Amino acid sequence: MKIVLISDTHNQHLKLLELPLADLIIHAGDATGLGKKNEFTQFLSWYGSLPYAHKILIAGNHDWCLDPNYSGDLTWEEAELLCDQAGVVYLRDRAIEIEGKIFYGTPWQPYFFNWAFNIKSAEQRAKIYDQIPANTDILITHTPPAGILDQNKYGIPCGCEALLAAVRKLRPQIHIFGHIHEAYGQKVIGSTTFINAANLDECYRYVNPPILITL
Repeated sequence: MKIVLISDTHNQHLKLLELPLADLIIHAGDATGLGKKNEFTQFLSWYGSLPYAHKILIAGNHDWCLDPNYSGDLTWEEAELLCDQAGVVYLRDRAIEIEGKIFYGTPWQPYFFNWAFNIKSAEQRAKIYDQIPANTDILITHTPPAGILDQNKYGIPCGCEALLAAVRKLRPQIHIFGHIHEAYGQKVIGSTTFINAANLDECYRYVNPPILITL
């Protein structure tokens, strides 16, 4: 199975002109700038039309319309329905099996400038990550785990300690995320390949190409 990985496109998805051929594409959050209805519908129109058999999406901290705790010009119920109508699999704390592989997505992250999907309590985040099935093959989060492809331009680690503990326990084959644009790249630790797939740099310029992996 070939999988294309993208993240943090922030309304600049049309710049991803040369997407590789694959069976599946995954967007690890921050498809929009502010989660407004027009932003999200434009993204879904593009994403839903891509020639992949499966299209997976999770939310990022900019995707306000998908946050159940937020009320804007598009509710989370309406946003999720739009995903279904576009043929996009939206994962919020749930799993899907594709060709024998279990994909699990969750958007929650440590507090970050009062954006969406913030959870201040590490204890509460740990409870959420405890719900990830033990047989998860591909884990998709928006935040990185602490200490892994999570340093900002000042060299400060911005990942989640509770997520790191969960990943160490689960040992998924692949862990995909974004959020920290300047930490784009891949790293293998033990039996897990960690991938920060953020397409934009810290100045919101499209510089990082989509990543193609093969399972």
